[in-house]
Amino acid sequence: RAPTRAGGFPSRRELLVRYASRTGFDVSGIDYYRAFNYWRIAVIAEGMKRRYETGALSAQDARAEDVARRVLERARMAERCLALVGA
Repeated sequence: RAPTRAGGFPSRRELLVRYASRTGFDVSGIDYYRAFNYWRIAVIAEGMKRRYETGALSAQDARAEDVARRVLERARMAERCLALVGA
């Protein structure tokens, strides 16, 4: 869970409305950028997994269970990415 969901922070929607009102930018395409970010992070996690599997990532950099957890989290992000873009 994101720390910002703990309370005292604006919701994603509130923050987006505030940003749009203060900057004047059109934020109607925000889901594209959210999807792109999920995809980008999933690719980075897959790269870490591959480095771990080939021995290029030392045990100090990541333990196997941490890498596996991150990859699963990123797979969920990739699913969210597809949902955001309607695929």
